[in-house]
This record gives sequence, C-alpha cells and structure tokens, in this order.
Amino acid sequence: MLFLWIQKTASLVFGFSELSLRLVPMLAAVASVLLMRRLARCLLSGPPAVFALAIFAVSYYPVRHGAELKPYATDLLASLVLT
Repeated sequence: MLFLWIQKTASLVFGFSELSLRLVPMLAAVASVLLMRRLARCLLSGPPAVFALAIFAVSYYPVRHGAELKPYATDLLASLVLT
C-alpha cells in the first residue's frame, strides 16, 4: 500500500506520465546502490568491497527493477535498510 501511495503522490506532484511513475523505483534503485556501498565497506575492505559493489551495480535484476513500474526496487531498498 505504501508503494501505491508514494506512486500516487508522485503522479499528483509531477503530473501523470510515464516518467513520474518510474521516478520512485529509479530513486529506490539508486539509493540501494548507495546503501550497498555502505554495507560493503562495513563488511569488507579493499578490493572485495569494490568487487561486491561492482557486481551489485551491474546485476540484471536490480537494474531491471529500477526501470519497471513495480515495487521490487523499493523491496530491495527495504531489505538493505533492514540489513
């Protein structure tokens, strides 16, 4: 429900268009990369942290879900926040 409320708010603020609907998942995907960077630095050091972030950043599903109109990118963000 929260995802739908955020989507409705985005469409009311920015107008009902495809770009405004894709805004929330895209922002969640970008925030997930930033949180993964922090998590990798906390758990790993040096090259392993860089490799973990690189693999995460170019993985198929996080990139794909950031471009879809579905809540999967926000689910990824929520799981990283909880981790």
